[in-house]
Amino acid sequence: MTEIPDDVLCTSDHLWIRPGNGSRVRLGVTSVLLDHFGPVESVSLPDDGEEVVSGDSCGDVEFSVRTWEIISPVAGEVVAVNPSIDADQVEADPWGDGWLFDVRLSDPEQLDELLDPDEYLSLIHISEPTRPY
Repeated sequence: MTEIPDDVLCTSDHLWIRPGNGSRVRLGVTSVLLDHFGPVESVSLPDDGEEVVSGDSCGDVEFSVRTWEIISPVAGEVVAVNPSIDADQVEADPWGDGWLFDVRLSDPEQLDELLDPDEYLSLIHISEPTRPY
């Protein structure tokens, strides 16, 4: 069974968001996504200082079987990009050192729309067999 840290929120698109101090959040990909698509070949992320828009593509993760778009679950300014991020880091520690980037939220209430770990697990358990990734 998939274990998810209890200090993160998740999206149906398999991103996790870890709230930080004030309006700053950290984003990464869930281990569920990695388990489903296999080895990561490359990661493309937004630039530091770039504005991301909720619902818009802001990067991608390339797997051997397909490319998965990172759809931002929040709007705001990218204030940090993981300087040591690479495919191996994402795979080795997706919930920790494999984080992707930090965003300063334009509206912290956006977090209310995200899933807690139990809601995410229920969603993937119910939809995993038929849900196209």
